[in-house]
Parts: sequence; structure tokens; C-alpha cells
Amino acid sequence: MGELRYQKDKNKFYDYSIILNIKGIVVSPEQVKEESHTEEKEIQDGWQYVLDAKGNVMKDTAGNDIKVPKMKIITCRVIETHQLKTSLITGTLDYYNNATKQIIKTDPITAEAIFENHSDVPVGDTRALKPETAKKTGNKPMPFPSDPSMIMMANQKLKEMTKNIIWQNKGLITY
Repeated sequence: MGELRYQKDKNKFYDYSIILNIKGIVVSPEQVKEESHTEEKEIQDGWQYVLDAKGNVMKDTAGNDIKVPKMKIITCRVIETHQLKTSLITGTLDYYNNATKQIIKTDPITAEAIFENHSDVPVGDTRALKPETAKKTGNKPMPFPSDPSMIMMANQKLKEMTKNIIWQNKGLITY
């Protein structure tokens, strides 16, 4: 769907004007919060024979060597990174009665764009991870969007909000 653009015809008198006043544009600094934790798990690592007091391999009733699982502890460190950057556009939408040259209504308007990324990077033996932790791994830290990109994302939201506010207030400027 294409954008509607209106140009003022200098030969016509308009009963009303709607002005979008931008009061502020703010882009937050890039925020990175990093934490890490370690998970461990005991796993089987082969077999070992059961020895008697003299150091000989013990036998079961069928004469077979008795062996038991050999266990070891494995670990995996998980580096959790949370990235955040926001942009905010604030202003007002002012409705003017052109005949009286007065504002008939002012609506505040605020649009925010949020870039957020969460990544969990495992370092070590991933078999040690809990299933819920393992599901979260795979995302990597991403490059932050530029400040102009963040402003454009907020601007897209601002345009939609402006259309919605005008539509909700259409009774002000229709007869």
C-alpha cells in the first residue's frame, strides 16, 4: 500500500490543520549485560572392575567379572549476553481551527523502538547443560543497529500512531 502525501494548495482555504510537532528524539546508548554460570552433570565414563580386599577382580555367582559404571563430572560454562538499545520520539499532534487561528485539541504522541537480543554461548562440554539451558544456546550476539536506523524504526511506529490518532479524532474536523 502506497503512502498518501498531501500538498497544500495555496489557492484553497483549509478549515483545519493538523500539525505533528516533534519535541524530542532520543537514542539510548548500546547496553550490554553479560553474566555467566556453570552447569555440571555426572555421566558414565566406561566401566571399572570390583576388587576384593586382596585386589583381585570379584566374580558373580555365574563366574563373570563384576564391573560397575565408572562416573565422572563434566562441566559447561554458559555466557549469557543481553543487548539493549532504544529510541524514543516524543511530540504532540495539534489540531488547529484555521478560521479562528486557535488550537482545538492537542494529543501527546510517543513512539519507541526497541532492539533487544539475548544470547547464550556454551563453553565446555554441552552434555552438562540442562535441557532448558541447551534450548537457549545457539543465538549469538548481534551488531547493534545504527542510531539513524533506530530513529527510523521509531518513526515507522510514529506514523502509524499518528494515523490512528487522527482517525480516532475524525469527528473534530468533519461536519
